[in-house]
Amino acid sequence: MVMGNFRLSGIRLEQSMELTSVFVRAEISMLTHAQGGRNNPLKGGLSYRPNHNFWPDSEQPQFCTGFIELPAEQTFTPGMPTVVEIKFFAWPELKAELYPGRAWRIQEASKIVGYGKILQVLE
Repeated sequence: MVMGNFRLSGIRLEQSMELTSVFVRAEISMLTHAQGGRNNPLKGGLSYRPNHNFWPDSEQPQFCTGFIELPAEQTFTPGMPTVVEIKFFAWPELKAELYPGRAWRIQEASKIVGYGKILQVLE
C-alpha cells in the first residue's frame, strides 16, 4: 500500500515509501484487570486491532497497526499466555524490529493491556 506524505504513528512517511504486510507467530499475554489491563476476555472469531509499541522508550510514542486473528473456538483470558498469528503493516523501520525473541507492548490507546514476544516471522 503506497502512503502519501503524512505522519503515521510518529514516523513521517514520504510519498515513495511503501507499507507491506508482515506475518508473525507470537506469544501474547494480556494483563488482568488487577494488573491494570482488560476487564474482559477477548472472544474468538474476531480480529483484535490494538496498538503495538516496539519503541517504548522513544520520546514520541510510535505505534503500528497489527491484526490479531482470534480463532472462533477460543476465548483469550487475560493473564493466560496464548500463541497467535499477527499481521503487521510494516514500514522499513518496523521490519528491522520483527525478529524471533523480540518483545513489545500491546496497548489500547495509551493504556498497556498486554505484552507480546515474536516466536517466528512468517512473512
